[in-house]
Amino acid sequence: MAGEPSRADPGVRPGRRARRASVAAVTAESDVLITMLPDSPDVEEVVLGEQGVLVHARPGLLLIDMSTIRPQSAMVIAEAASAVGVRTLDAPVSGGEAGAINATLTPMVGGAAEDFAAALPVLGAMGKIVAHVGGSSGAAGQGR
Repeated sequence: MAGEPSRADPGVRPGRRARRASVAAVTAESDVLITMLPDSPDVEEVVLGEQGVLVHARPGLLLIDMSTIRPQSAMVIAEAASAVGVRTLDAPVSGGEAGAINATLTPMVGGAAEDFAAALPVLGAMGKIVAHVGGSSGAAGQGR
């Protein structure tokens, strides 16, 4: 409905654009950061790049990558993140655009159980079924 907040960002009304912010600004202000990008090179650039997430992250940040990427990329990102005190979950989704609009995505999550538990309230807002499929980042992608 017109004028009603969107499910994706309660502060963004339909027909309006969210303000754009830099990776540095968003990362510096976040306790939980979600990426959902087209492919492995995109995620690697945003997370591992010269001005990427890991350059600007505070220790303890929970980085949830919901992109469908190669398991090897997820593992490289998890290792680099761990080295700077950032926790990671690999959480590709099924459900497509309709699932995103209707909050019925199904994340399949790889990562530490305690990080999965911390992310569950956020992931649960995106879908009714959230599956923990393994104890390491990259585990979610093994079945892809």
